[in-house]
Amino acid sequence: MRSFAAACTCLLATAAPFASAVVVDHDVWPRLLAQIEVGTAGFEPGVAAEWTINRSAHAWRIRPEIFLSDDEEFGTGVSVSFAIPWSAIPDHHELFIGPRIAWHGGDDYGFEASAQATYTLPIVRGTPNRHFIQGIAALGVIDDRDDDEIDLAATVGIAYGYQF
Repeated sequence: MRSFAAACTCLLATAAPFASAVVVDHDVWPRLLAQIEVGTAGFEPGVAAEWTINRSAHAWRIRPEIFLSDDEEFGTGVSVSFAIPWSAIPDHHELFIGPRIAWHGGDDYGFEASAQATYTLPIVRGTPNRHFIQGIAALGVIDDRDDDEIDLAATVGIAYGYQF
């Protein structure tokens, strides 16, 4: 229970400064996602929220998340990513890349620092960006608490999201 409280506190502390952007700029609404990630730290289902700031070629996104680790403990993470303007990406698809930090909260793994990429594509073309699928990939380092070492961390995942 203590790790759940710590994870929720970290998630709220990360998201709180960006909640004011939602109030100030009515074009900035959160996207909510249900996600499943698999990687070095194991199988981790969770939820995330995304705020995209300055929807243009120079857009950036904050993405706090909370997930259940392999040890049935709650973990949390946050990424700040930037839109990659690439002409090969179809309309209404998005590629964002940036740093991510996470606390896995389990017995085996602790903190992770990685580079994360998310690729988003719409489910319904008639209402792009309302319902979407997101592919997630991250590569970095993780604290292996069993061996007291830093290991290579790799994660892949998929998410379903809804844009308000």
